[in-house]
Amino acid sequence: MIEASRLLREIYAAEPLAHHVVAELKPGVSVRTDEEWEAYLRTHTFRAEHGVGTARMGSDDGAVVTPDLRVRAVDGLRVVDASVFPTLVSGNTNAAVVAVAERASDLIREPSLAREAH
Repeated sequence: MIEASRLLREIYAAEPLAHHVVAELKPGVSVRTDEEWEAYLRTHTFRAEHGVGTARMGSDDGAVVTPDLRVRAVDGLRVVDASVFPTLVSGNTNAAVVAVAERASDLIREPSLAREAH
C-alpha cells in the first residue's frame, strides 16, 4: 500500500494530471517516510470486500443453511445475509441481500412456501 500510494503521488504529479491538481488533501504532503505512511494507512484504510459464503445455503449435507434459510440442526434460527451466497456478487451486495431478506420475510409469513423451497 505504501508503494501504491507513492506511485499515485507520482502519477498525479506528472502531466497531463499535474496541471489539474490543486493540492493533496489526504494524507497531505507531510506524510513521507515509511513509518508515516504506515501510520496513516493503518488509521484511514479498510477492507472493502463483503464476507459471503460462510453459511452456504443448499440441499446437500455440506450446506449450513437450508433453501428456506433455516440453520441446520438449530430450531428457530434463520440466516438472512450475504453469508448464504455461494460467491460474491459482481456488484454491491446490498440489493442481493435485500432480495434474500424479502424472500425470508415471505417464508416466515407463509410457512407453506418453506415446504416448496425444499
